[in-house]
Amino acid sequence: MSPIKGTAKGSVFVNTPQFRIGQKIVNTVMRFKHGTLAEIKAEKNIESLHETFERICLSEPVLNRVGFGLNPKMKSSFLFDEIILGNVSVATGGEVHLVLFRVL
Repeated sequence: MSPIKGTAKGSVFVNTPQFRIGQKIVNTVMRFKHGTLAEIKAEKNIESLHETFERICLSEPVLNRVGFGLNPKMKSSFLFDEIILGNVSVATGGEVHLVLFRVL
């Protein structure tokens, strides 16, 4: 799903550990305001997520899409993780987007 530009607001809490640049990121909170990622916090290793943003997001970190995996027959694959049943993904960016979190 893609939000109407400039309208997304609220917070997303991710309690599933994520890995970026070899670092485990734990208990992340993302706060969106006016469609843009206004704040991101984590209990551990938030620096690796900020470093990923600097390298990949060339534009303002707007909320690009939120995805929900609904396919029960799909197996884990780099290209198709987002459609696996039970997966939730949050992505930011313009033409180049960064999938912030995938929760399987």
